[in-house]
Amino acid sequence: MKQFSAWVALLALSLAVTTANASPSAIEQRIAQGDFANALLLCEQQLADDPHNASVLFLKGVTLAKLQRPDGAAAIFEALTARYPGSPEPANNLAVVLTQMQRQDDALRVLRELVQRHPGYAPAHDNLARLHAGMGQTPVTTSAITPRLPSQGPAAAMSTIEAWRSDWQAGRVQAYLAHYADDFRPDQNTTHAQWMAQRRARVRPDASRRIQLSDFSTQTLSDNSVRVSMTQRYQSARYSDTVRKQLTLRQTAGGWKITQERSQ
Repeated sequence: MKQFSAWVALLALSLAVTTANASPSAIEQRIAQGDFANALLLCEQQLADDPHNASVLFLKGVTLAKLQRPDGAAAIFEALTARYPGSPEPANNLAVVLTQMQRQDDALRVLRELVQRHPGYAPAHDNLARLHAGMGQTPVTTSAITPRLPSQGPAAAMSTIEAWRSDWQAGRVQAYLAHYADDFRPDQNTTHAQWMAQRRARVRPDASRRIQLSDFSTQTLSDNSVRVSMTQRYQSARYSDTVRKQLTLRQTAGGWKITQERSQ
């Protein structure tokens, strides 16, 4: 079987972290050095503070695969695939791990579904071709491998949403506010400046705050605009609720920005 191409970059490389001793870049450096035991230790330290940090979860999956622990890696990539259907990288790595587990039929199914959802994602076509060739089938056309998460398109917008969740949960108010467009207004009666003042008063560090996002659906509105719906579970010592959240994002020179936010 030819070696598959695994995507080993972060889901959201720019995410800030809340643990002083660990960061995605530090974990990635350990992986590059082959120091997988310490990479896993750093992952566990970070996830103890922020268990839903997608970039660190992704790197934990990569590390487990390197440590020849494919069951744990597959579980992580499968969960991230369900959580972020707009990002093709977790599904691609799930197929890689399934192949390592000698589950070629399952890997083939994952890759076929992936190329249907993301026909322009080159690594999936490349790995599908390699899998076909290894199974004695006619390989499909391959293309160059994309080494990092694209800076454009719905996948990048999903990474912005993960960074927004992480910054909100950690109480990093300036980083949190930076995810919103300059013309964002929560309603017609509140100006952008008034809304920012309200959020600065409310978004503060709170060790008890946990925010979980799941059940995503993505709608492309135009070449530079997407709408993402998701279930948002908010929990803290003072308050908790579960709502259906809808975010509209627009691609700008500074990246994807939230232009509309609605809760049901």
